[in-house]
Amino acid sequence: MELEGKTALVTGAAKRVGREVALDLAKSGCNIILHHNRSDPSQTVREVREHGVECTTLKIDLTVPEEYEIMSSLDSVDILVNSASTFFRGDFNSTTIQSWNQSMAVNLTAPFLMMKHITPLMKGVDNLVVNILDGAGLRPWKNYLAHGVSKAALLHLTEVTARTLAPRIRVNGIVPGPVLKTEGMSDDVWNRVYSKTPLRRPGSPRHISSAVKFLAENDYITGEILRIDGGEYLETR
Repeated sequence: MELEGKTALVTGAAKRVGREVALDLAKSGCNIILHHNRSDPSQTVREVREHGVECTTLKIDLTVPEEYEIMSSLDSVDILVNSASTFFRGDFNSTTIQSWNQSMAVNLTAPFLMMKHITPLMKGVDNLVVNILDGAGLRPWKNYLAHGVSKAALLHLTEVTARTLAPRIRVNGIVPGPVLKTEGMSDDVWNRVYSKTPLRRPGSPRHISSAVKFLAENDYITGEILRIDGGEYLETR
């Protein structure tokens, strides 16, 4: 896919990894539809527009299915990146029904509904969906039960829809490793997290955004799950 002039919708794009993905695609000439909810998108919008592309905002509470109807007003979309996510900590005993439902709503149901609403707007011969996954969806992290189950289900949704939506729409997933501290994490804990990877250093959101661009530009990849994790998966098998 040639990125110049294409339109990409990125969820959770006001901050963190979603923000970097939106900025990197904009740098390559993509017009951006920037989804946000409670986060202020104004700074990211300004930075996207500095690359000479269009940027419109889309405010949706991803846990409210009725709010997705606003997307019927959109024109064509070429790339959808489902980046918005929750990250609840809790094992089997401590996970509440509230945190379970919130994890499923944001991490699984939202990408499903986004795909249902956006894929009919994908008119070209090569279109792309990228779902941002998590290592907790590949391995049984007992202290992140709801999060891990939701991301494991999203991985399955990624592979099923890669078969269903082919050949015009490719669907792939990216599993980030330690590329960004979670909110409230101390430097000592962060050091311990990335030091456990074979590369013994943290990544950055740019590693994820470059993987999104790679998947966009290589039109013979679908159903693939890329681990951009510094080898973290190898240490925990």
